[in-house]
Amino acid sequence: MYIQLLNPHPMARITKIFISGKIENLISYERDGKPYLRAIPDEVRQTKATKRSAKNFGKAARIAKFLRWNMKAVIPPKQGRYAEYRLNHAVAKWLLTIAPRAKNTDAQSSDLFSLGLSKKTVFGYRITIPLETDWTKKSMVGLSIPDITPSRAIVAPAHTRRLHWAITVTGSSIKEPGSTDVYTAAFEMDYNDVPLPARQIELPFRLKPGSINIIAVSVQYLVMKKGRLTQVTKEGWTPAAIVDGFYQP
Repeated sequence: MYIQLLNPHPMARITKIFISGKIENLISYERDGKPYLRAIPDEVRQTKATKRSAKNFGKAARIAKFLRWNMKAVIPPKQGRYAEYRLNHAVAKWLLTIAPRAKNTDAQSSDLFSLGLSKKTVFGYRITIPLETDWTKKSMVGLSIPDITPSRAIVAPAHTRRLHWAITVTGSSIKEPGSTDVYTAAFEMDYNDVPLPARQIELPFRLKPGSINIIAVSVQYLVMKKGRLTQVTKEGWTPAAIVDGFYQP
Protein backbone atom coordinates (compact mmCIF):
# COMPACT_ATOMS: atom_id res chain seq x y z
CA MET A 1 0.00 0.00 0.00
CA TYR A 2 1.33 3.44 -0.91
CA ILE A 3 0.45 6.78 0.66
CA GLN A 4 1.04 9.96 -1.26
CA LEU A 5 2.00 12.95 0.84
CA LEU A 6 0.32 16.12 -0.35
CA ASN A 7 2.60 18.34 1.71
CA PRO A 8 6.40 17.87 1.71
CA HIS A 9 6.85 19.48 5.15
CA PRO A 10 7.47 17.35 8.33
CA MET A 11 3.74 17.47 9.09
CA ALA A 12 1.26 16.50 6.37
CA ARG A 13 -2.47 16.04 6.44
CA ILE A 14 -3.93 12.88 4.90
CA THR A 15 -7.01 13.66 2.83
CA LYS A 16 -8.38 10.24 1.86
CA ILE A 17 -6.66 7.31 3.60
CA PHE A 18 -5.98 7.06 7.34
CA ILE A 19 -3.80 4.38 8.94
CA SER A 20 -3.09 4.57 12.66
CA GLY A 21 0.45 3.72 13.66
CA LYS A 22 4.03 3.86 12.45
CA ILE A 23 5.32 3.22 8.95
CA GLU A 24 9.13 3.27 8.82
CA ASN A 25 10.02 6.86 9.79
CA LEU A 26 6.44 8.14 9.57
CA ILE A 27 3.74 8.29 12.25
CA SER A 28 0.07 8.52 11.42
CA TYR A 29 -2.22 10.01 14.04
CA GLU A 30 -5.51 11.81 14.51
CA ARG A 31 -6.06 15.25 16.02
CA ASP A 32 -9.42 17.03 16.33
CA GLY A 33 -10.99 14.32 14.21
CA LYS A 34 -8.55 14.89 11.33
CA PRO A 35 -5.80 12.47 10.23
CA TYR A 36 -2.19 13.65 10.03
CA LEU A 37 1.17 12.17 9.08
CA ARG A 38 4.51 13.35 10.42
CA ALA A 39 8.11 12.29 10.10
CA ILE A 40 10.11 10.99 13.07
CA PRO A 41 13.20 13.16 13.60
CA ASP A 42 16.53 11.40 13.18
CA GLU A 43 17.66 12.65 16.57
CA VAL A 44 16.26 14.67 19.43
CA ARG A 45 18.04 17.96 19.95
CA GLN A 46 18.58 18.84 23.57
CA THR A 47 19.12 22.38 24.78
CA LYS A 48 21.98 23.13 27.15
CA ALA A 49 19.47 23.57 29.97
CA THR A 50 17.91 20.17 29.22
CA LYS A 51 21.32 18.51 29.22
CA ARG A 52 22.25 20.14 32.53
CA SER A 53 18.95 19.04 34.06
CA ALA A 54 19.44 15.45 32.88
CA LYS A 55 23.01 15.39 34.18
CA ASN A 56 21.88 16.82 37.53
CA PHE A 57 19.11 14.25 37.91
CA GLY A 58 21.44 11.41 36.94
CA LYS A 59 23.88 12.38 39.68
CA ALA A 60 21.01 12.83 42.14
CA ALA A 61 19.73 9.32 41.40
CA ARG A 62 23.19 7.85 42.06
CA ILE A 63 23.57 9.73 45.34
CA ALA A 64 20.05 8.76 46.40
CA LYS A 65 20.76 5.13 45.59
CA PHE A 66 23.57 4.90 48.14
CA LEU A 67 21.58 6.78 50.78
CA ARG A 68 18.59 4.49 50.19
CA TRP A 69 20.62 1.29 50.39
CA ASN A 70 22.01 2.37 53.74
CA MET A 71 18.52 3.23 55.05
CA LYS A 72 17.11 -0.29 54.63
CA ALA A 73 16.49 -0.59 58.37
CA VAL A 74 14.38 2.57 58.31
CA ILE A 75 12.38 2.44 55.08
CA PRO A 76 9.07 0.66 55.83
CA PRO A 77 8.05 -2.54 54.02
CA LYS A 78 6.29 -1.92 50.68
CA GLN A 79 7.56 1.69 50.59
CA GLY A 80 10.80 1.09 48.68
CA ARG A 81 9.65 2.46 45.32
CA TYR A 82 7.88 5.40 46.91
CA ALA A 83 10.98 6.27 48.96
CA GLU A 84 13.16 5.92 45.86
CA TYR A 85 11.01 8.33 43.85
CA ARG A 86 10.83 10.94 46.61
CA LEU A 87 14.52 10.70 47.46
CA ASN A 88 15.64 11.03 43.83
CA HIS A 89 13.68 14.24 43.35
CA ALA A 90 14.61 15.71 46.74
CA VAL A 91 18.33 15.14 46.14
CA ALA A 92 18.06 16.62 42.64
CA LYS A 93 16.41 19.73 44.07
CA TRP A 94 19.04 19.95 46.82
CA LEU A 95 21.91 19.72 44.33
CA LEU A 96 20.73 22.96 42.75
CA THR A 97 21.54 24.78 46.01
CA ILE A 98 25.24 23.98 45.63
CA ALA A 99 25.45 24.37 41.84
CA PRO A 100 27.78 27.08 40.49
CA ARG A 101 26.10 30.49 40.45
CA ALA A 102 23.13 29.09 42.37
CA LYS A 103 20.91 31.81 43.81
CA ASN A 104 19.96 29.69 46.82
CA THR A 105 23.25 28.96 48.57
CA ASP A 106 21.74 27.74 51.83
CA ALA A 107 22.54 24.06 51.39
CA GLN A 108 21.79 23.38 55.07
CA SER A 109 18.08 24.12 54.62
CA SER A 110 16.22 21.80 52.29
CA ASP A 111 13.08 19.70 51.87
CA LEU A 112 15.48 16.76 51.73
CA PHE A 113 16.15 17.16 55.46
CA SER A 114 12.51 16.57 56.44
CA LEU A 115 11.50 14.10 53.77
CA GLY A 116 8.74 11.60 54.55
CA LEU A 117 9.39 8.02 53.50
CA SER A 118 5.88 6.62 54.00
CA LYS A 119 3.17 7.20 51.41
CA LYS A 120 0.11 6.93 53.65
CA THR A 121 1.27 8.54 56.87
CA VAL A 122 3.13 11.66 57.95
CA PHE A 123 5.90 11.14 60.50
CA GLY A 124 5.05 14.30 62.42
CA TYR A 125 1.42 13.25 62.77
CA ARG A 126 2.39 10.05 64.56
CA ILE A 127 5.54 11.15 66.41
CA THR A 128 4.58 14.52 67.85
CA ILE A 129 7.77 15.18 69.81
CA PRO A 130 10.69 17.30 68.52
CA LEU A 131 13.84 15.36 67.64
CA GLU A 132 17.05 17.38 67.81
CA THR A 133 20.34 16.55 66.11
CA ASP A 134 23.92 17.56 66.77
CA TRP A 135 26.49 17.48 63.95
CA THR A 136 29.24 19.35 65.82
CA LYS A 137 30.96 16.45 67.56
CA LYS A 138 33.98 14.82 65.99
CA SER A 139 33.26 11.34 64.60
CA MET A 140 29.85 11.36 66.26
CA VAL A 141 26.32 12.52 65.44
CA GLY A 142 23.83 13.05 68.24
CA LEU A 143 20.06 12.58 68.27
CA SER A 144 18.07 13.82 71.27
CA ILE A 145 14.63 12.59 72.31
CA PRO A 146 13.04 14.82 74.97
CA ASP A 147 11.15 13.78 78.10
CA ILE A 148 8.02 12.02 76.94
CA THR A 149 5.00 10.07 78.05
CA PRO A 150 4.72 7.61 75.13
CA SER A 151 0.92 7.31 75.11
CA ARG A 152 0.58 11.10 74.93
CA ALA A 153 3.47 11.98 72.62
CA ILE A 154 3.09 9.19 70.06
CA VAL A 155 -0.07 8.28 68.19
CA ALA A 156 -0.42 4.50 67.95
CA PRO A 157 -3.00 1.92 66.84
CA ALA A 158 -5.16 0.11 69.37
CA HIS A 159 -3.52 -2.58 71.52
CA THR A 160 0.00 -1.23 71.00
CA ARG A 161 2.33 -2.48 73.73
CA ARG A 162 5.81 -1.57 72.51
CA LEU A 163 7.56 0.75 70.07
CA HIS A 164 10.60 -0.22 68.04
CA TRP A 165 12.76 2.72 66.96
CA ALA A 166 15.31 2.48 64.12
CA ILE A 167 17.75 5.32 63.44
CA THR A 168 20.20 5.51 60.55
CA VAL A 169 22.78 8.16 59.81
CA THR A 170 24.43 7.89 56.41
CA GLY A 171 26.16 9.96 53.78
CA SER A 172 27.27 10.03 50.17
CA SER A 173 30.05 11.87 48.38
CA ILE A 174 28.77 14.37 45.85
CA LYS A 175 31.39 14.69 43.11
CA GLU A 176 31.75 10.93 42.75
CA PRO A 177 28.60 9.42 44.33
CA GLY A 178 29.34 6.66 46.79
CA SER A 179 28.66 5.79 50.42
CA THR A 180 30.92 7.63 52.88
CA ASP A 181 29.77 6.14 56.18
CA VAL A 182 26.70 4.58 57.80
CA TYR A 183 25.55 3.64 61.28
CA THR A 184 22.22 2.25 62.46
CA ALA A 185 20.92 2.06 66.02
CA ALA A 186 17.71 0.54 67.36
CA PHE A 187 15.94 0.42 70.70
CA GLU A 188 12.47 -0.31 72.12
CA MET A 189 10.24 1.41 74.63
CA ASP A 190 7.01 0.40 76.32
CA TYR A 191 3.90 2.15 75.08
CA ASN A 192 2.07 3.33 78.19
CA ASP A 193 1.43 6.41 80.32
CA VAL A 194 4.66 6.17 82.31
CA PRO A 195 6.89 9.27 81.80
CA LEU A 196 10.33 8.60 80.35
CA PRO A 197 13.43 10.77 80.81
CA ALA A 198 15.17 12.42 77.88
CA ARG A 199 17.41 10.15 75.84
CA GLN A 200 20.62 11.13 74.06
CA ILE A 201 21.65 8.74 71.30
CA GLU A 202 25.20 8.93 69.98
CA LEU A 203 25.84 7.56 66.52
CA PRO A 204 29.47 6.92 65.49
CA PHE A 205 29.81 8.67 62.14
CA ARG A 206 32.45 10.52 60.14
CA LEU A 207 31.62 13.63 58.16
CA LYS A 208 33.74 13.64 55.03
CA PRO A 209 34.49 16.65 52.84
CA GLY A 210 32.21 17.05 49.84
CA SER A 211 29.38 14.95 51.22
CA ILE A 212 25.65 15.07 51.88
CA ASN A 213 24.61 13.43 55.16
CA ILE A 214 21.19 12.57 56.60
CA ILE A 215 19.54 11.06 59.67
CA ALA A 216 16.42 8.95 59.13
CA VAL A 217 14.09 7.58 61.80
CA SER A 218 11.27 5.03 61.74
CA VAL A 219 8.95 3.71 64.45
CA GLN A 220 7.36 0.27 64.34
CA TYR A 221 4.33 -0.58 66.46
CA LEU A 222 4.13 -3.91 68.26
CA VAL A 223 0.59 -4.92 69.21
CA MET A 224 -0.65 -7.82 71.28
CA LYS A 225 -2.35 -10.30 68.96
CA LYS A 226 -3.35 -13.82 70.03
CA GLY A 227 -1.04 -13.60 73.01
CA ARG A 228 2.01 -12.54 70.95
CA LEU A 229 3.61 -9.20 70.09
CA THR A 230 3.14 -8.64 66.37
CA GLN A 231 4.46 -5.82 64.19
CA VAL A 232 1.86 -3.60 62.53
CA THR A 233 2.50 -3.49 58.77
CA LYS A 234 -0.53 -1.48 57.64
CA GLU A 235 0.82 1.45 55.60
CA GLY A 236 -1.01 4.07 57.65
CA TRP A 237 0.99 2.97 60.69
CA THR A 238 4.56 2.93 59.35
CA PRO A 239 5.95 6.40 60.17
CA ALA A 240 9.41 7.00 58.74
CA ALA A 241 11.24 10.12 57.62
CA ILE A 242 14.53 11.87 57.17
CA VAL A 243 14.58 14.14 60.22
CA ASP A 244 17.71 16.19 59.50
CA GLY A 245 20.71 16.51 57.25
CA PHE A 246 24.07 18.19 56.98
CA TYR A 247 26.17 19.32 54.02
CA GLN A 248 29.91 19.01 54.56
CA PRO A 249 31.64 21.20 51.90
